[in-house]
Amino acid sequence: MNLDHDRYLLVRAQLAEIIDSLEYLNYADNQLGYILKLEHIRDIAMQYGMAPIGDISMIFENALGKLNQCQNSQIICQAYIGILRDAVACQRISNEAARAMLGSVAMRLHA
Repeated sequence: MNLDHDRYLLVRAQLAEIIDSLEYLNYADNQLGYILKLEHIRDIAMQYGMAPIGDISMIFENALGKLNQCQNSQIICQAYIGILRDAVACQRISNEAARAMLGSVAMRLHA
């Protein structure tokens, strides 16, 4: 049994659980709680070598910080939650795939 693989699966499950909890938390009602969850995702991702997930979490947080009085926050949150879910569901990926995923984030922001 490969312990690294098992640990990776557990970390992915933990990240998926936190991401799922974001869906039930309204950013407009609890901005601090939302940001703390994003920081938790980033910390876990970076600790276990999942830098693209940590980067997406940071970009998500930056996008929320640029909103004026939480307008359209629900739309942005749903888009980024989807991106984070896709990233967590992926197996270990190459640098090229990570760049493509971050490109997808950029495209969604400008759409």
